[in-house]
Amino acid sequence: MGYLAKLTNMPKPLVWFLIVGGIGYTVSAYLNILTPNISPSIIENITIPATIGEFWMISYLLFKKIKV
Repeated sequence: MGYLAKLTNMPKPLVWFLIVGGIGYTVSAYLNILTPNISPSIIENITIPATIGEFWMISYLLFKKIKV
């Protein structure tokens, strides 16, 4: 999603939140499988950038005027 946001010239901080968030989702999945005894708070904290990026993307798409 971050790559597609970059292609459409969305704000650079939004693009980076989406890229880091995608990496965080992948890392959290691997950590969950490979280290089942890891604290759940670590897994939740890894996905915070993804949550920020997703809500930012929703608000950007809702409130940004589209040029036709």
